[in-house]
Amino acid sequence: MCDIQKTSKYTSRPSPPYPANVCCGRVMSGNDGQLYKSVADKNGVCHWKLTKTEVKKEKKSPKRSVKKSVKKSVKTSRRRKKMSDILFKRAEDGKVFRKSCKKSTENTREALIKELRCHVRYWERVTTRNQDMSLQRLRNEPLSFIKEQLKWYRNTDPKDYDW
Repeated sequence: MCDIQKTSKYTSRPSPPYPANVCCGRVMSGNDGQLYKSVADKNGVCHWKLTKTEVKKEKKSPKRSVKKSVKKSVKTSRRRKKMSDILFKRAEDGKVFRKSCKKSTENTREALIKELRCHVRYWERVTTRNQDMSLQRLRNEPLSFIKEQLKWYRNTDPKDYDW
């Protein structure tokens, strides 16, 4: 049975970590990445012989340094803080959602859903919170729910915002 061996005799040599007598006639890659063939000598004892071709070693993906990931997380947290400061300032001025989305002139269901989706997208981008207001879900909700949500987004009193 041609099984890989874990002992130092097999792992420290350049040839494959398999016993040559058991794997006689096979071609395998060695510990050094080159191809070896198990060939029998005149007495019938097999040995690993180096062949002309090489096996391409797989390139390991480069490890990310911890510094880069920390820098990125610091940048994103600073950006989030900055965006929340801007949002809070606009809330104090009563301009949170007025500039982001136009109020719908039509009172149709589709127009109200479109305006609500605009507000939700803006809110999610600024606060990085998922509001779970997909178009499919909003189409299944009653009109009273949509109007209630729009009422909250159109509100200009900053005390009513739940941060």
